[in-house]
Amino acid sequence: MIEVVDLLYKNPHELIKTPNQEESMKHLLLEEVINGATVNPQLQQDIYDLISVPEPDPENIIWRRDILDDFLSNPALFDDLRAILGIHDEISKGMRNASRGGGSAVVSKKELTGRDSQIFKMRSYAECIVRTIEMYEETAKIIKPRRLTSEAFCKIKDLVNREIRKSETMQLKALAKELSESMVTRILDSVENAAASKPLDTSFIISMDLNKYFCVEDVEMLELDSNPYNYKDPKKRAEFDSQSRIEYIGFDDIDDGQLRLLVEKSIARLCRQMEHIVSEMKKPFEKISRGIYFYRFGIGLDNKIRELGLPVCLPSIDRDDLRRFECSFACDFWLALNMKKKDRYCRPGDMVVPNDIYLGPTDGSLVITGKNNAGKTVFLRTIGVIQALAQAGLPVPAETCYISPVHGLYAYFTAMDTGNGRFEDEVKSISSMLDIVKEGDLVLLNEAFQSTAYEEAADVLCNVLAYAAASGFRCISVTHLPGVKEHMRELEGEFKLAYRAKFAEAAVDSEGNATHKIVVQRG
Repeated sequence: MIEVVDLLYKNPHELIKTPNQEESMKHLLLEEVINGATVNPQLQQDIYDLISVPEPDPENIIWRRDILDDFLSNPALFDDLRAILGIHDEISKGMRNASRGGGSAVVSKKELTGRDSQIFKMRSYAECIVRTIEMYEETAKIIKPRRLTSEAFCKIKDLVNREIRKSETMQLKALAKELSESMVTRILDSVENAAASKPLDTSFIISMDLNKYFCVEDVEMLELDSNPYNYKDPKKRAEFDSQSRIEYIGFDDIDDGQLRLLVEKSIARLCRQMEHIVSEMKKPFEKISRGIYFYRFGIGLDNKIRELGLPVCLPSIDRDDLRRFECSFACDFWLALNMKKKDRYCRPGDMVVPNDIYLGPTDGSLVITGKNNAGKTVFLRTIGVIQALAQAGLPVPAETCYISPVHGLYAYFTAMDTGNGRFEDEVKSISSMLDIVKEGDLVLLNEAFQSTAYEEAADVLCNVLAYAAASGFRCISVTHLPGVKEHMRELEGEFKLAYRAKFAEAAVDSEGNATHKIVVQRG
């Protein structure tokens, strides 16, 4: 059985999007980020579906990141591979055309070659086989001269080289060419000679040996100097097995009903087997075709980040630690996009203030305070977007990035009053979020619980932070509430919490103006 390489998943599994995660992505403006970097608008929804649900398996994240690195290191690779997939599309079209053919065998040359004939079907499938093997050969040509280091491309390279080096594959290609070209001509010549009462001296048998996986093990064409009427169909079994054989018998008397029926059955059986062969050989390229659009977006995202003048890197993934988030010179991609929309001549990279973020395995939640318009919400959104992009294996707007995968990425940014009282709505929304949060997950809260009295709001927020420390997930919160640090230290001591909250402040200069730098406090 031919190995199939999935460009999106090393370890395929099902991901389920929760309502909370969907809402969280809206708060992080993920859709706007994707739209700002998508080369093809038709792909936006597919990309969004992939990124909006965090990929928890580090092997899959590394798998994607390394593939994208190969694309970025070999600029012409994407276009070359897309040309190969154009061949795949041609084969798929040929298969559809062939499947629509295949009626009863008839006597006239015109009818034998028509779309409803078994001859047309046989030739179409044979052409698909030839084109499929050529697709493998072309793929080997574009991969061989390039230095591709990802595990996926190494597997693809081994796959195509292994298949084209098989003697059986070359025999199959030669036979398919014979079936699609000279064999059809010989059959039609037989028809014309039969009509003219000119007997032929030979009949033809085309046979293939296939194993239980429908992989060709032996192919041959025989010309027999024998009376076709003496030939008996050796295949009477109803099911294929490891010794399965298929045959085609040529003929020198088209008017003989019994022989014609045998020919018709043989061709039909041959067509079924050829269809299986093409279907099996196409499978690796079907997976490549379904996954390549993701890397087109990754290339576009990398180009867009550079175009905006922001730092960019591919993420490093921590396979073991559940609580790592480290970035240097991290920037808000959405803010840079918005600047560019307002002034197309500006260079956002010169104006967007980068920040360093460090949350190690022993660090608890992070609370960010500071004056209005000092960059706190931007900082929070930067963390969320980088986590989402990095966990998809995509480039991030930072100089360096080390993250741990999370099962859930949740965000709540202050919402408009719905009429029930904002505090009540906030409590309901955040409570539903906390009901499904797991160890190692990441929760982002922006100005939560500030629609009630300061003391009550601070108490609720500290309880959330304490719950995070006890449950093993991390909460990063932006707040104006006073007394949060003191209250948290009391709770940490009272409940002997393993993780202590960190505190950061939006810095100001000597004149009290916001610098948009976020400084982590000590102690």
